[in-house]
Amino acid sequence: VEMVWSRLIHVLHSELGVGPSQQTVALYRSLRSPGSVSGGEFSAEASGASTSSPGTTALRDTRAVTSLVRAARAAERVYAFGAALDLYERALAILGHSPPTAVCEVLLLKEAVLDRLGRRAEQRATIEQALALARALDDPAQMAATLLRKAGACAYLGEASFPLIMQNIHRY
Repeated sequence: VEMVWSRLIHVLHSELGVGPSQQTVALYRSLRSPGSVSGGEFSAEASGASTSSPGTTALRDTRAVTSLVRAARAAERVYAFGAALDLYERALAILGHSPPTAVCEVLLLKEAVLDRLGRRAEQRATIEQALALARALDDPAQMAATLLRKAGACAYLGEASFPLIMQNIHRY
């Protein structure tokens, strides 16, 4: 975590001329302190909200997921794909039964990291999970984006299903 944090700070300063946001610092602190993160749930400090009422739970979860996704994208920019994968998985754990669109989007981000890591079996399972959600949503844009990811994976592996997938994409 320390090495990834140092690289993140360096990239933020050298490429963007900024420091990390308060949410990113809180996330970093929660990752460093033992016991503050367990089972994919974040402490109130990391999410920036209190846990005093059910109404704040949704807000806390939204903030936590947003912070996790931002941190994962930052980790990807410094080639810390293992850390990014862990952050996406934590975001998915918090999302749970959230709107399928949000879950599908994070699944596609996770799939891209799995692709970079060469973890093909997990990549396929993640694509299939995203496809099932996209079908349930009946959202042509989400379905097309997911089918494109599947087509890319199939093309990379030289699978025969690539032309069939491309035909399906044209329907959307």
